Amino acid sequence: MYVNINSYKVSGSVAKQSVNVNINTDYMKVIIGLRLTVDGKSETLYDITNDSGRVCVTNDQSLKKLLESMGEAPKPITTYKVVNGIAKENETRYVDFTTITKITPIKINNFKGLLYECSSLLNTVLFNTDEEGYQTILMDGVKNIKQIQSCDLSAIPFEVDFGVNDVTDGFTYSLTFDGPTRQECYTILGDSLNIPQDTVSQVSGPLNCEECKSVSSE
Repeated sequence: MYVNINSYKVSGSVAKQSVNVNINTDYMKVIIGLRLTVDGKSETLYDITNDSGRVCVTNDQSLKKLLESMGEAPKPITTYKVVNGIAKENETRYVDFTTITKITPIKINNFKGLLYECSSLLNTVLFNTDEEGYQTILMDGVKNIKQIQSCDLSAIPFEVDFGVNDVTDGFTYSLTFDGPTRQECYTILGDSLNIPQDTVSQVSGPLNCEECKSVSSE
């Protein structure tokens, strides 16, 4: 869906309104608040980006139009920029969480607790967030994430969401998935902070790899 909004030209910390633009909300990825000077006054504008980078900078009124057009608006979280080992808080950010494929906990000297570095598919760091932001990202059914390894040890380990299914780290199970992941035998490597590739629908076991293969082939 395209939405017509105000667009600003930004130079350093100063913004000037330029022209209206049509934004395709299907490709919006990240919205972050920027404190800029507009007509001599400090004002919060919003940086709209997609996979290719900045689309435009807009104002609060246009942001509301964008979020309304998206239906269920993304939830805002606080993000942090790490510069020379120091964490600096950004303004509230709205995020399409589906763009996040990896979350890595990091320790910063001036920050109490952990920060969570959120990266995209190409390992591009999108932003850092705090524990509250991390929990918000995981809120939609992403609560029981574990890394698993196929009994075919040549395969690369990956993350899945076990949902309400209970498994024990180090044991092997026959797993069935909601998505396209192949039903076969996997060893549970442990908890993970990364975004899962699929969701487990059924668990059989625990068994060893040979027993598990027999169960899967029945």
